[in-house]
Amino acid sequence: MLVFGGIDLAADLVPADRFGIDGFESMAAYYAIIELNTAIKPFVIRRLFERHQAREVIYLDPDILVFEPLTEVLEGLRDHSIVLTPHVMHPLQDGKQPCDHTIMKSGVYNFGFFACRADPDALRLVDWWSDRCRAHCRVDIAGNMFTDQRWMDMAPVLVERPLILRHPGYNVA
Repeated sequence: MLVFGGIDLAADLVPADRFGIDGFESMAAYYAIIELNTAIKPFVIRRLFERHQAREVIYLDPDILVFEPLTEVLEGLRDHSIVLTPHVMHPLQDGKQPCDHTIMKSGVYNFGFFACRADPDALRLVDWWSDRCRAHCRVDIAGNMFTDQRWMDMAPVLVERPLILRHPGYNVA
């Protein structure tokens, strides 16, 4: 049970080492905390599908505040294997940061949000993502890596039915 400010958040905390991730100890020793937190994301999603028979999974970073039901996401998962949200929806040409180049360095899609359903395409993607995150989920801008985000720039071409959700209410910051 997770309690915050005296409120039961109806969540269970599961230590990362309990997910049965092959090589977790090495990952924990190798990665900085932000890298490790993002590296285990696909493994946790796979576990939700396998052990809890989830039909859909929506991942949200802990700094995301939801004000309304995620209707567009759930509707999108009816016909699409995955749902992604882009960091930007128009060119950034105001001379300020972030700029287009900054976005390209960190990843086109915001992986503080990700949704997928338990279909073969999405499961193959999650397994591929897991393989990459096991040893290649670093913050290394010069080496064209930014945790899992840069890997998932490839997601729309690796699944047949991706949805790039361009709703203006998502990724407001």
